Amino acid sequence: MQAVKDQIAETSLPRRLIVECIRRWGGGASDALLDPACSLFSCPDIDGVIGYRRGNGHAIVYGDPVCKWADVPLLVEAFHSSCREQNIKIIYIMASEPFARWTAERLSSVLVAFGEELIFDPHDDPKKREGTHGSLVRRKVRRASGEGVAIQEYHPYESSLQQALEQVACSWLQGRSGPQIHISSVNLFADSEGKRWFYAHKGNDIVGMLVLNRLESRQGWLLNHLMAAKNAPNGTTELLVTGTLEVLAHEDCHYVTAGVVPCRQLGEISGLGALSIRLVRGMFAIANKVFPLEGPRIFWSKFHPSAHPSYLVFHQTTIGWRQIRALTQALHVRWAFNATSSKE
Repeated sequence: MQAVKDQIAETSLPRRLIVECIRRWGGGASDALLDPACSLFSCPDIDGVIGYRRGNGHAIVYGDPVCKWADVPLLVEAFHSSCREQNIKIIYIMASEPFARWTAERLSSVLVAFGEELIFDPHDDPKKREGTHGSLVRRKVRRASGEGVAIQEYHPYESSLQQALEQVACSWLQGRSGPQIHISSVNLFADSEGKRWFYAHKGNDIVGMLVLNRLESRQGWLLNHLMAAKNAPNGTTELLVTGTLEVLAHEDCHYVTAGVVPCRQLGEISGLGALSIRLVRGMFAIANKVFPLEGPRIFWSKFHPSAHPSYLVFHQTTIGWRQIRALTQALHVRWAFNATSSKE
């Protein structure tokens, strides 16, 4: 059997069919599969793909296999067989609980509950919630609206508006600083089939935007790339989120995911000894101190999402620095310096 990359080259699908497959069967990690840094594995007789990144002797898989649930065993076995031929270890990140349980039972995997996928029902309006979070959202939305910010959907192809949106994304990326973790680059208008764009404007100025990616199997959307310009009024991102959810509620959508965010501390760990469990918990605690893992959870919690466990799945009996190194490569861990910080 040939190497993973060789086999992928032989069975690769046209980009259009790959995008169609991901829109049909994808989930909270789907955006990573369309990133240029991601490789894709497929089989001729299965309508589906596995997205992964090679590094440090590992294949780091983003999310569950993207296919019908009935086809998961065949697609997983083909992928694992190919990796075994090359002595490549496999780690799944952002795996759903059903898939994690399945692979633990069938393949004796190590499971680590490291995060939660945050899911919203657009019919549950966060502005109408009682309590501290509901009050905070209302204040933020009123403030942005009071300063003249409004939300609209972008409909391709208005070239001048598209350029303005791309400029917001570029400025937002350039303004980021400190430790960064992400699973996909910002490619706003690539693979546009199944995407929607909502933007915030104040008069003629674009001050924020977000992207939706269709998830047909869930009859909903993945919400990502939420961005605000440097000059955006306070509350712009909250107005973008609530305004977009209102549009989706009118369309009778009941499912929007913001993807996976890390937990404050690791949850369930199975398949490891007591010493290894202490080591893994300690490494995660260090990562929590170095990287702003709590930020996304704090932001999204004000919108009252439901939380579903998300797992790391290791197909090996030990976890050490080699595996951590492979994970940091797949999560694009890096330090960013904006123009201001570079002058100080």
